[in-house]
Amino acid sequence: TVSATFGIMGRATSHSGVSIDPTPTAFIAGKEPFTGSKGGSLTIDGVTANVTSIDLSITNSVKMINTIGSTAPTASTAGQKTISGSLTVLLSDATLYNKFITNAPAALVFVLSDGTNSYTISLPKIYLTKANASADSADERVLSVDFEAVKDEVTLLNTMSITRA
Repeated sequence: TVSATFGIMGRATSHSGVSIDPTPTAFIAGKEPFTGSKGGSLTIDGVTANVTSIDLSITNSVKMINTIGSTAPTASTAGQKTISGSLTVLLSDATLYNKFITNAPAALVFVLSDGTNSYTISLPKIYLTKANASADSADERVLSVDFEAVKDEVTLLNTMSITRA
């Protein structure tokens, strides 16, 4: 299941009986909205991982500034963007756990596809901030990790990129 929740901040609003765009662009075939995933893949450092769950959180930390005498915020300040999340993988070896122990960065890429269209979400540099290994049964070991994405100051790659194909 793929789901997303968005929150939007605004400084003020005005209501109008007129459309924002008096000549809206016609629907473009082949650009249908992405309505669900029928499959996908996830790699960590280019190696396919058997992931059972993933959560991703993007926070821009925008702060609204209120002033006396105004019913709407008068300004906003840009905060620091943080991209964090968690994932659970079936544990086949100690590679991912060792990245946590040694505080080594990893690259995370996952692809969501509806059979025709796909989204590739890439986090080129993440650090594992928490790890918990457990055994659900004698032959099923899982590793749950929390991570935070950072900008690579050497390559100057984005903290995260999303590509639609």
